[in-house]
Amino acid sequence: ALELDPNLADGHAVRGLLNNDTGNPDFAMASLRRALELNPNSLDARNWLSLSLTDSGRIREAVDELAVLVDIDPLYPPAINNAMIYTAELGDDEQAVAVAERFISLSNDPIVELDYRARIAQMEGRLADALKLMTQIPVVDRGRPVLQRMVLQYVALGQDPKQYDVQDTNPGFRAVTRARFGEFETALRLAEDTLRENPDQVSVQLAYIDVLSITQEHERLIAYFESQFLGDLNLYATRLRSSNLTVTPPFRQLALAARATGDDLLFEGAMRRWRESIDAFRAGGSASRGRDLDEAAYWAMRDNQELALDFLESAYARRELFQLHWLTSPVFEQMRENPRFVALREANADRINTEREQLSLDPLPAQVFVVGFSPT
Repeated sequence: ALELDPNLADGHAVRGLLNNDTGNPDFAMASLRRALELNPNSLDARNWLSLSLTDSGRIREAVDELAVLVDIDPLYPPAINNAMIYTAELGDDEQAVAVAERFISLSNDPIVELDYRARIAQMEGRLADALKLMTQIPVVDRGRPVLQRMVLQYVALGQDPKQYDVQDTNPGFRAVTRARFGEFETALRLAEDTLRENPDQVSVQLAYIDVLSITQEHERLIAYFESQFLGDLNLYATRLRSSNLTVTPPFRQLALAARATGDDLLFEGAMRRWRESIDAFRAGGSASRGRDLDEAAYWAMRDNQELALDFLESAYARRELFQLHWLTSPVFEQMRENPRFVALREANADRINTEREQLSLDPLPAQVFVVGFSPT
């Protein structure tokens, strides 16, 4: 298209999106800014520029771009969704809620209201309320995003969401869910089959790495790193760019595998790159509960229990509800008898069971919060 018309804004915009998705953020931003020079009102170009900025850790700049976009079109759903997510990533949950409330009031759509009120409830740690709202959305109107959010809420509450995660959710997502519920053989088979069919799809690769890590197939994860990414941390980081652009590349999983297999050189390399990624997000304004969890895991693997617990307690105080697979992960294995960690785990268990009670679900047994779901 650009060969036919070098001044085609849409051509520059799509080229920017493609380059961002293939790990060339600087070139992507240049293309997207050129698209906006040619057409300042291009909604897609401005939204994709915000994605590219976020992928480079520049959260504040991304939110500024989205604010301009929302002023141009306050009913453009991708911008509203991203503005809410990235504003929360800045640690400003109140403003993120305001973004959602404005969209609800302007859209005058009952499905939109249910969806975004569920998102607000989730942000505020009211998972039972979020699920009640999402189940009011007619099945035909749920679609993959709503279904996957429902699955994530049930998983967070320790409830197997089989009635939802077999419908319109992607196979990689289902594989991770099965792994978190201790169905290791099923999860591995599903992850391998999905990877065989979609070997170069980033979301599938990320899911495969997650499943290998959860099932503690550390040697296989290292082998995959060496075969698919040539043992190159730069290539690993560049290609594995999550669709959730506020998430660091999977250095934690790689570092865990390196530690378990005694590869000290790879462990230090993965930890260094993980630290650099966290710092880049911090420099760009990231101050979310999710970033606190990233920090907690990093410092736990650096054997700094007190600093890891500081970040865990910070996230919990801001209404984070820890999923079972998180606190029972090998990441925190050395901390499990630490009194602060035990107190936090017990408080989190009470919070989960309180939410479960609101859904008329039986409380989870205490042992589940200690060891998670055992492999079956």
